[in-house]
Amino acid sequence: MNEIKLHKNYIFCFFSRNREISKHKFSSLNCAYNKGESDSIIKKNRNFASFYLNKKKIILANQVHSNIVSYVNSNFCKDKYSDAMITSRKDVLLGILTADCAPIIVLGRKEFGIIHAGWRGLINGIIENTIRKFHSLGEKVNNLKVFVGPHLSMDSFEVKSDFIENIKKNNKQIDEKVFD
Repeated sequence: MNEIKLHKNYIFCFFSRNREISKHKFSSLNCAYNKGESDSIIKKNRNFASFYLNKKKIILANQVHSNIVSYVNSNFCKDKYSDAMITSRKDVLLGILTADCAPIIVLGRKEFGIIHAGWRGLINGIIENTIRKFHSLGEKVNNLKVFVGPHLSMDSFEVKSDFIENIKKNNKQIDEKVFD
């Protein structure tokens, strides 16, 4: 079930995939134009998400599993590649699409943002880059509120040992106990 969360002047929601408008293998709230669903269905699904959260325009990044953070202003290009977005605009909703990656909401005093956190982005610093961007915009790190949404957990899948070694090699701060 979708549940609207309130925090000070912000509202946000993590949508489940449950939505009956999409057909066949997409019997879900599919909002991705590049996944084979008809454009009219995608538009209806995106409109549903916008309507659910006060009919604002929804902006989704062109996610590429990177560490790129975009600032959404009036000149923002919807085709811009990034895996995190920040804005102070009250007239838009920021959205990301996830399957096994984690959606992360970050709320500041003036700015708010959203992160698409997959393993590639994580080892390349998507979270750190997003926090740095908030800081460069005048937000104090200790004032940020962070909410992690539903995502795949360790018990839900297996990875090969070369994957684990790659993660360890790229991030020296990982606690060895995580992989026990």
